[in-house]
Amino acid sequence: MNVGLLLHGAEAGEAERGQVLAAPGSIAAHAVFAADIVLLSEDEGAAEVRTGGSLAFYVRAAAVRGMVTLPHGMDVLRPLHTATVTVALERPVVLEESQAFAFRHHGRAAGSGTVTRLLRQFPGVSR
Repeated sequence: MNVGLLLHGAEAGEAERGQVLAAPGSIAAHAVFAADIVLLSEDEGAAEVRTGGSLAFYVRAAAVRGMVTLPHGMDVLRPLHTATVTVALERPVVLEESQAFAFRHHGRAAGSGTVTRLLRQFPGVSR
C-alpha cells in the first residue's frame, strides 16, 4: 500500500523503508517473537531450515535479518513442512500478533509465517 502524507516538521528523506505510522502507544517494535511458519516446496525455492539459521524476514515494508530456533527435539525443518519457531531479529520492527510475514534463504523465497506471540526476550535468557 502506498500513501502520501504531509508531516509538519519532517524533512524530505527522513522517512525510511519499514517505518510505520500509528497512533502513539497503539503498537510497539519487537525483536523476538514466536511464529508458525511453513516452507515452500523445493521447486519454489525452499531449503532446509535449521536452528541458528539466518534468514531475511520481510514484515510489512521492513526487511531485517533474523535467526530461527526450531522446537526442542527438532534439528531440521524440510520444504513443505510447518513448525512453531522462535525468531530473534537483528533489530526491532513493529509487530502485532497475527501479523503475516515472508522470509528468504540465500536470496530465494523460502516460506511465510504468522506471528503467534510477542516475546520480551529470547526464551531461556535471563537479564
